[in-house]
Amino acid sequence: MTNKTALFGALDDGPTISDLAVSDIRPDPDQPRKTFAEDTLQDLASSIEQHGLFQPIIVRIDPENAAKFLITAGERRFRAVQILKRPTISAIVRNDDNAPVVAIIENLQRVDLSPIEEAEAVSRLIDDQGLNQTTAAKLLGKNRQTINRLLKVQQLPAAIRAEAAEKDISKSILIELAQLPDEALQLKLWQRGREENLTVKDIRDASKRPVNGASEPLKGTEARRLSPSEAAILKLSKAADALQKQPLTEANRAEVHAIINRLNAITIAAAELEDV
Repeated sequence: MTNKTALFGALDDGPTISDLAVSDIRPDPDQPRKTFAEDTLQDLASSIEQHGLFQPIIVRIDPENAAKFLITAGERRFRAVQILKRPTISAIVRNDDNAPVVAIIENLQRVDLSPIEEAEAVSRLIDDQGLNQTTAAKLLGKNRQTINRLLKVQQLPAAIRAEAAEKDISKSILIELAQLPDEALQLKLWQRGREENLTVKDIRDASKRPVNGASEPLKGTEARRLSPSEAAILKLSKAADALQKQPLTEANRAEVHAIINRLNAITIAAAELEDV
């Protein structure tokens, strides 16, 4: 049975704190934070055991099971209570329609997320809600430039993002890497970072003079600037890679075919000029 306590005294219509069964609650799979340090959880569990749980967690009705709950905020406290093997936990049940959005925003504002977790959460918030960067910045209390940089971190090569998620990597390092337009250079610098300390200055210098391995300048065609046509082709290649990851409507497919026809015409015209 659930015990309830009025949160604001006699205001029965206000939010209430309920003692919910721990077994009826599960973490939100879309919660930005994916990793929790075991030692800090143990410290939190010890504090709760000694002093009690001062702040209830926030939950909402589980969309997959109306008799159970999904955590909106407070997963660290929930995990600590699980460590103590307590059967119940104090919680505020909130069932507004915007709860999933509120959950992401609250976690982004309150939790010390890793740069990769933060970038993924911001990207998901924008994609799920159809927001532009300016609106997302206002919702999160950040400036638009910060949002733009985080979204670029989300576009780093998968190998870099996977490793960075497991290590304590400076956000400034990842942001600087994400500013580089060359994925090959990003990967080379990341490899270099495994072998020696990599600073923001190193990355900025590399954007002006590409590096090979530890610090040797690239030679031959790798070191020269791309021609306008090469740069355009590189952009097309990256755009094609991005399209492979997206669902396409019938209208999208028609536009892609129109672009392909234009490209075919360009290549045919170029070949005819060579034959002249």
